[in-house]
Amino acid sequence: MNRSRLMEFKAELILILLTAIWGGTFALIKGALDYASPLVFVSIRFGIAALILLPFVYKHFKGLTRKQILDGLLI
Repeated sequence: MNRSRLMEFKAELILILLTAIWGGTFALIKGALDYASPLVFVSIRFGIAALILLPFVYKHFKGLTRKQILDGLLI
């Protein structure tokens, strides 16, 4: 198996794995909504995602003023 075919195989395998994970989350979300309202659930979900992604976007905030950051958060 040549290198390009191996990379293609790995990419397809990752896509299949991600699809399985994504599909499995539907059952988890259905169960979570038994314990919380949709608004609370979405708020917590996006809050956790924001905290996880914050280190990756921190360097982009360095050139912005405080007003620009607050305006962006408001939006």
